[in-house]
Amino acid sequence: MKTNHSASKLWLAALLLSLWGCSGDGARPQTPYLAYTVIQHAVIDLTKGKGEFADTLTKYFGTTRSEGKDVIDYVEVMETRDKIEADVEMKVRESLSQLKAADPAKTRRRFLVDVISTYLQCTLHGNALPPDLRQAIQDRYAQYYGGGSSSNGLAAVIASIESYRTGASFFADSLDRLNLQLRAHGSLLQLSNRTQQACLLDVADTLLPSTPWKGGTLSVIEAKRNIPCLLPSEFGYSTMGTDYVVVLPDRISERAHEFLEGLDPGGNGKQYQGNASEQMWGNLGLDMNSDDANRIIQALLRRNLSKSSARQITDALIVETAIHEAKHKTDEIDLPTMNINWDSEISAHLTQAICSDSPFHSLVDAIGRIEGFYVPTGDPDMARLLVQLWGIAAKAAKPGYQEELLRQDLQQVYDGYVTFSSKTHLPPLDAFRQRIAPTIKGSVLRRQQEPSDLLFRTIRRLKILSLGN
Repeated sequence: MKTNHSASKLWLAALLLSLWGCSGDGARPQTPYLAYTVIQHAVIDLTKGKGEFADTLTKYFGTTRSEGKDVIDYVEVMETRDKIEADVEMKVRESLSQLKAADPAKTRRRFLVDVISTYLQCTLHGNALPPDLRQAIQDRYAQYYGGGSSSNGLAAVIASIESYRTGASFFADSLDRLNLQLRAHGSLLQLSNRTQQACLLDVADTLLPSTPWKGGTLSVIEAKRNIPCLLPSEFGYSTMGTDYVVVLPDRISERAHEFLEGLDPGGNGKQYQGNASEQMWGNLGLDMNSDDANRIIQALLRRNLSKSSARQITDALIVETAIHEAKHKTDEIDLPTMNINWDSEISAHLTQAICSDSPFHSLVDAIGRIEGFYVPTGDPDMARLLVQLWGIAAKAAKPGYQEELLRQDLQQVYDGYVTFSSKTHLPPLDAFRQRIAPTIKGSVLRRQQEPSDLLFRTIRRLKILSLGN
């Protein structure tokens, strides 16, 4: 029996797209909602053309190219911010009306995309919705996510945002409450009052399942952007009072491509320029200039990243971030008196370098972060730590210096560090190395193998069907 090979190829392409398609019901925000989000953080600059600006929106907000062009066209038609805000309010009312009689189980994502996301953006930027609309949204939220008037996570977060905007406090437990309710249905809110950004994320994977840890528990989850928003600069985060940490693979993927550009022989790959850094090293007693430092940094980066693809770099950074954030959580349990940020970050950065599969890059990461703490303070303990790390970095940049030797040197630094906040050594690292880090690395390794396994199963299935014909 003859087969139509063109039709078979089309059918295969359709099948693969369905297998690798987006999760959830695929709901995307309407153009007014996207435009409102974009204009809070970006100036619509069309000097280089709509296509290039649409590409910029794709990179930073996660829109498709088509959505980006629609946003530009919409803003040009509406002309003013006031008109956009009025149109968004009208669209929120329309969305609520359409969802009023809908089954919550089938339209929860549409409510998240069209209503909650916009409500949060409006509140963060001081564009308060009318009281009747606010109440209708919060009542509908209770139908979708549970929680009456006393436990409505959305109402609590909105009240906290408004409190912060008046100069009072933002109550972190309100965000914890909201995320507890959202997470039960596969979503999370990442919120920053400082940068006025709210990202509703989809829980995509679990890198560390809920794991008992000395009277507490912790887990590591990946959360991906599925509603366009401006992601934070961090690769992940840990929130006090929760039993999980979050890794942001979308932001990490952006950084992986930046790494490839910087490591390319044609790229400048510069990290240090000017006199400020050299003055800092002089204060530390280090005989080093910017060219010396940049050679060391580039040599370390090449040890782990130069022969890697964007996917491999992304996976390496995901492992680093997951280990880093998990260490924050175990430190909360092991050493609750360690309440100064630089102690927590030094502990997490050293652990990241010791336990990840890319210790040379993690050492670069640690030096950069600790220099950021040292420069404004001139703290002598921080100075001694930097001298240690730069000494290790100079050795590690030389051929023949192996990863295991680097880990041993960094372990000595970790063991010798005394926290500023509690005047104690950092918690022993053995249990973390044996129980937490291997599970995280195993989860990423498992996922690396899944796409090829899926393709193999699909092709095998196609062969069986072909034989049947």
